Amino acid sequence: MAVLIVLGVSHNSRISDARLESQQELNALDNVLTEVINLETGMRGYVITGEAAFLEPYLRARTRFPQELRELRARAEKSGSTLRPLHLSQIAQIEELVNRWQRTAAIPILEARQRSLSEAIARVRTGQAKLIVDEVREVIATYRRQELERQAELERQARALVYWVTLLISLGLLGALSGSIWASYRIGRTLDQVFGLLAQVATRIASGIRHERAPHAPLLEADVLASSFNRMTDQLTAAQAELEARNAELRQRNAELERSNSDLERFAFVASHDLQEPLRTIGSFTELLLSTQQERLDERGQQYAGYIVQGAQRMRTLINDLLVFSRVRELKDIELQRVRTQELVGRALHELSTEITATSAQVEVGELPDVIGEPGLLLQALRAVLHNALKFRQPGRTPQVRISGHRNGDTVTLEVSDNGIGMEMQYAERVFMMFQRLHGRGQYEGSGMGLALTRRIFEHLGGQVQLQSVINEGTTLFLTLPAPEDEA
Repeated sequence: MAVLIVLGVSHNSRISDARLESQQELNALDNVLTEVINLETGMRGYVITGEAAFLEPYLRARTRFPQELRELRARAEKSGSTLRPLHLSQIAQIEELVNRWQRTAAIPILEARQRSLSEAIARVRTGQAKLIVDEVREVIATYRRQELERQAELERQARALVYWVTLLISLGLLGALSGSIWASYRIGRTLDQVFGLLAQVATRIASGIRHERAPHAPLLEADVLASSFNRMTDQLTAAQAELEARNAELRQRNAELERSNSDLERFAFVASHDLQEPLRTIGSFTELLLSTQQERLDERGQQYAGYIVQGAQRMRTLINDLLVFSRVRELKDIELQRVRTQELVGRALHELSTEITATSAQVEVGELPDVIGEPGLLLQALRAVLHNALKFRQPGRTPQVRISGHRNGDTVTLEVSDNGIGMEMQYAERVFMMFQRLHGRGQYEGSGMGLALTRRIFEHLGGQVQLQSVINEGTTLFLTLPAPEDEA
């Protein structure tokens, strides 16, 4: 029975290949007919209009018709059908007819059209071109009908084969099913006992008794299953022990890292706080020296004293920024509230009014949705962002700053755009790092803490900060925060 089924499947495969070959041959025949139609249509269009554009289908078909005919001949030669000699003869007949149509009808008509429309129409009315094309169509129709009849015969053979193969398979399955039922009845009770025992062992292992193992079974297959179950249990126990060890190690490292971060931030806070008093003393006494002893200092001495004052001021600014940066992380129980973004931006711009006036900046503020945050921290972050937009301006260009916002689901995004110097996007993350600057202090003042502080504040408030920039065109900051629930 198995041999008969294999032979049937093999014969069915040959039938399927023959049907595929037949369909491919029909497709190639359709392509040949298409090019014949293009030849006739292109010639007719040119004769009617006299315009070269209408001759394009004819010119393309003159090139493609021989190619499609070669493809059809190749398909016919590869075919194992008994129609192969007849089809090759029909292909040769099609080629001869089209060539005769070209010589005796198409070319003379096209040449006559170049001289006059009436002469071309007179040649068309002879009917010679139509007779040849009709004969080509008849040969192609006969070819197609023969191939479709061949496909119908192959389909009939395939259906008959499927019937007999299905019958044999059904008989085989019936026999196999009978044997399976007999074997299942024989070993069913044994397997029930084995599986019940495995279920009990699995339940005890799941409850924490990991030393429990399945006993040997009387059936070979069941015994293999029990052995595999025991191996899986051993692997699971080992993996669980390793996972617990890794988790313990990870918890220890996280605790150490948390302590280290806390110690570093506490050190930065204490160190920064303790440095404030010496810096104030240095700055105050240097300014006092300049005001009371200026006549006794030469020009270089006054210059050096000025450097000391400027350095102390920069150091004080840097320490203040560092203190704020450290304090943000320590604000564990911060009270989040609804913040009127429109008013907060107005306050930030008011505090920067001197810079806006000095730079003649044009600031445009759109309608800004409210957000959830902490007003003091947000004011400091927005002031830093707007200060950067004014500071990094393009020389010779009036600074333009645009502030807009929109809600997207449960978040609000504020966009702050400027037409400043911009930057290359490869440095986009660097500017959010502490003390990182893309330009020297001589070009642009500052501590390099503004955007680092802004990102820390927004992330601490449950938001995020992203940046897009084009060199020499400007920068846009996207500031995202949670939106109030009542603004759906």
